[in-house]
Amino acid sequence: MKSLLPLTAAAALFFGFYGEARAADGWTPLSKIGHWQIRHSSKVCDASGVFADGTRLEFSINANQVGLITVVDPKWSIPKGDYDVVTQVDRAPSSKVEAHGEDSWVMWQIPLTEASINLLSYGRTLYLKVGQQTVSYDLALTEAVWKALAKCAAPMMAAANPFAGSPPRTETPASTETPSNPFRRL
Repeated sequence: MKSLLPLTAAAALFFGFYGEARAADGWTPLSKIGHWQIRHSSKVCDASGVFADGTRLEFSINANQVGLITVVDPKWSIPKGDYDVVTQVDRAPSSKVEAHGEDSWVMWQIPLTEASINLLSYGRTLYLKVGQQTVSYDLALTEAVWKALAKCAAPMMAAANPFAGSPPRTETPASTETPSNPFRRL
């Protein structure tokens, strides 16, 4: 996959799409996988899982190939700003990520790499330390969720890149077999 934009730039791009898409009439439901609702807007594919404690875990991919995780807790009142969140799946090493929080949600970028998607797809539990609060989420059914997100996002990402699916232009390299090249084959 492409290297991802720095968090602030990605967040700025995504928040425009995300704010527009968070309006109730901006989402088009696609499918339901267990407690996960898969939906999309014109620029975002999203999987939202509501848990027994009333919190939501969301995985999103936008047309610019930016992946995000969002945690929403209606009891939170987070001042708008950037924060550190510690994430861990099962017994994999934990990592500290830069997140943006506001009101009842906190969001951070994830690399859309095979390793990170596999960890979230095949892991059992996502552990998070958000400020002083530790939360965990059961990752049941997330393999199907990520496959649905990839299928949803593929047309958007292809539309954003007019060269998607086209092989790069190849040029015949200039010959290095010149008399002035001391490394030429003799």
